[in-house]
Amino acid sequence: MIFSQLIEKEYLFQVYQLNQANYIPEGIYLFNTNQYLQNQLQNTIFSFSLQNMRLKHSECLLHVSIKDTLAVSPVKATFGGIEIHQGLPDSLLDLFIQHVDQFLYSQNIHQVKLTNYPFAYNLSAAQKITAALLRNGYTIDNSEVNYHIPVTNEPLEKRMHYSEKRRLRKCIQSGMTFKEEKSPDLSKIHTFIHQARIRKGFPMTLPLETFRNLFMQMPNVYRVFVAIYRDELAALTVTVRINKDILYNFYPADNEYFLNYSPSVFITSEVYKIAQQEGYKMVDLGIATDQSVPNYGLMRFKSNLGAENSLRLSFCKRFNDNATSL
Repeated sequence: MIFSQLIEKEYLFQVYQLNQANYIPEGIYLFNTNQYLQNQLQNTIFSFSLQNMRLKHSECLLHVSIKDTLAVSPVKATFGGIEIHQGLPDSLLDLFIQHVDQFLYSQNIHQVKLTNYPFAYNLSAAQKITAALLRNGYTIDNSEVNYHIPVTNEPLEKRMHYSEKRRLRKCIQSGMTFKEEKSPDLSKIHTFIHQARIRKGFPMTLPLETFRNLFMQMPNVYRVFVAIYRDELAALTVTVRINKDILYNFYPADNEYFLNYSPSVFITSEVYKIAQQEGYKMVDLGIATDQSVPNYGLMRFKSNLGAENSLRLSFCKRFNDNATSL
């Protein structure tokens, strides 16, 4: 810890600088945990916590990566942003944000960018955080549409549009099979994903070395599932365990030679079965927008799979020379 201050009775505002030798208060979502952040130490990482001294736990936290005069959360991840404990008063959340801003300003930070988790993860908390950031001078930088499938006891097919049901049955009738790759060839997996994304006009967000390191450092978090048709790889996906309730369908990719079978529908259905078996409450399919620009085809596809949508917001604040101390 590099800084601690009592800001309200029983509450300490604490600042940490993360390194390999120390651990920090962590959130309930993967990208705000020590396990993940310990693999992201290329830049300086500051962690902020609002500690309840009576209950001895953190009720509000934020991790940011520093590069020059910019502070960013997440730290090389899908989302980061602020997490809060249920029932945290608005006044304390405001104080937390104000003290974070003050500290970052003292470190010659000119701009802060935060991307929070999808509203579907925790609607009331996401709404409260959004309102507090807007109250404290942040603006909405991007508004993405995220898709998720609630996990129930019923098969996913019951939620699907009839067109996707037809495609799913075609895959099953063709003899397509599904399995987890327990010892995946990560170089081949990465190449397959890269080719599929380039074909669809999407960038490959993780270089091979980073991709491999995630599997090596967190084998319990990152997994590969494949769909096989006549001994050929028809589709695959990489799943990420966000926490015990949320399974993220991170990197779905298909083989262009089998598109007439729509193997992505089949593999999504099978991943949903995995989520049922392992007790997840949600399968996160990710966004269908890019920097707020909608991909209507992808939106339609995810909706037809039976997914629901929610907002995933990014916020920005620029400090100026008139910023004042608290």
